[in-house]
Amino acid sequence: MTLRMSCGLLIYLLAIGMAIGCSGDGKPQPNADLGASVDGASGEARLTWLGTLGGSESYAYGVSDDGSVVVGMTLNEAGKRQAYKWTPERGMQALQALVTGAESSASDVSPDGRTIVGWSHTRTRPDAEWITRPVVWTADGLAREMPVPELEGGATSVSADGQVAVGWTTVLSERPLAGEARRYVPHAAKWDVSRRIQDLGVPGGFDRSWANSVAADGRVIVGAALQIDTRTQRAFQWTARSGIAVLPLPQGAEGGWSECLSVAASGARAIGWIQAPQRMQVPAEWTLDDTPAVALLAMPRRAISGAALGISGQGEVVIGWVTFADGGQHAVLWDEQRRLFDLNEVYREAILRSVSNNPEAAVLRSASAISNNGRFIVGHGYNPDSGRIEAFLLDRGARRSS
Repeated sequence: MTLRMSCGLLIYLLAIGMAIGCSGDGKPQPNADLGASVDGASGEARLTWLGTLGGSESYAYGVSDDGSVVVGMTLNEAGKRQAYKWTPERGMQALQALVTGAESSASDVSPDGRTIVGWSHTRTRPDAEWITRPVVWTADGLAREMPVPELEGGATSVSADGQVAVGWTTVLSERPLAGEARRYVPHAAKWDVSRRIQDLGVPGGFDRSWANSVAADGRVIVGAALQIDTRTQRAFQWTARSGIAVLPLPQGAEGGWSECLSVAASGARAIGWIQAPQRMQVPAEWTLDDTPAVALLAMPRRAISGAALGISGQGEVVIGWVTFADGGQHAVLWDEQRRLFDLNEVYREAILRSVSNNPEAAVLRSASAISNNGRFIVGHGYNPDSGRIEAFLLDRGARRSS
């Protein structure tokens, strides 16, 4: 569910309970409607399907500010996960893995499109098992492994200047299970300009953590922490001044789970999801300051789950997905007033123009990242021309207002 997370961090969600909707102020709104027009939407919007590298699926996880670089993961001809970089001039091209034949994924790209981070499998010897390592790809296209203190790690996000990367790394657990000589657990991690690593630790009472996103200046980092014994998961923020601390849950969600998936470039707002006990997963937004606050984002009627995945530079626009009782999933957008819109309705004309075979079957299923200026959105959906789940790039056009 967390699209940018590396393999090895599978978190089992609580069972989906009864459906409710919530407005931007956190009050229940059972009959929230999906809007069909949004401020700033332009008739010049254009949708581009990015294809694959010979496989059956592709996903987009990051986009540069000018929309000229998209990164993500695709299945290749062998059915293996492959990191890619897409540009209008060259289309989708594979990014180098640490070892020939290894699986990999690109998680994020800097606003100027020059620095890409993610993960790649590698081996310590030819007959050894695959392990995951954090990787940075720079303008020369070569993969450079970033250091880890123990065994494994992965990068999920990069700062505006490409000088700070965040993600996770494994550390030795202080509490190995009975019969185990050693046990590794993930901790949120930060790499600086020289790719030196800093273990961000865990909040009090937790034993695992991972970082999902970093603000433009590298000073605010968000993610989630897990207490495996109690199966408690909470969103966190990290700052150089205050260290790592859990973010609040809304009233009525005590004992629930949460995860922060993305922070605005400004570092003032962050988004993700919350799941109260015995209820569905819903998109959420946190205001980050000395006393963080949380609000639940609007959900459409008949929705059974949802999450916010991306946020523009100053927090004006939020994007993500919602799932309906019939199994359908749609990419959605919340505007500056946090009104909810279905991208499939707002940009229907652009979607119809993007395909020639059975265009009514085309659907944008999830929006995973948005440029700082709010113009470009990437994600994945169903392309009837190819009959595949494919990454897409949506250019909303020059916006009339923010």
